[in-house]
Amino acid sequence: MFDSIENYYRAYNTNFALKKSITKKMPGTIVFKPVEFLINDEGDHVGKEAIEKMDPYCKFKIGWHSKKTHITKPKGNQAHWNDSVTFDRKNDESYAHVEIKDQGRLGSHATIGEAKIDLEVAVANGRVSQWYYVKKNEKIVGEIFIDIECSEMSPKQ
Repeated sequence: MFDSIENYYRAYNTNFALKKSITKKMPGTIVFKPVEFLINDEGDHVGKEAIEKMDPYCKFKIGWHSKKTHITKPKGNQAHWNDSVTFDRKNDESYAHVEIKDQGRLGSHATIGEAKIDLEVAVANGRVSQWYYVKKNEKIVGEIFIDIECSEMSPKQ
């Protein structure tokens, strides 16, 4: 977790040089494992009492493709997942997006917040586990810890 937004951007800019050095990426798979979501108690629209009444899940998107996790029951101001979603990576996608959503009654799905995931570092290292800021309307509403595994397909012989 980062103690300030400045440290977050400093870490992001440090990885920028690594991203520039990656040339052509091979197709493969990317597995997203959301582990934990912590919501800010100071948020004006969501607090500890509100999240305990939610049915949160994660919706991951790469390009035009999207997949969802199962719904989990939060405890206090945090939610935990024990599943993953897998994407085939056929293109040179640089980013993925995750939305933390609340499945409401009558099929409504309200967005709690969303985060942008840099895939370049995950692809270069094969695996990344880190916290991402979750924002709604440009305001940080929480953080999500995601474990990302990338594997390349072997070239056909």
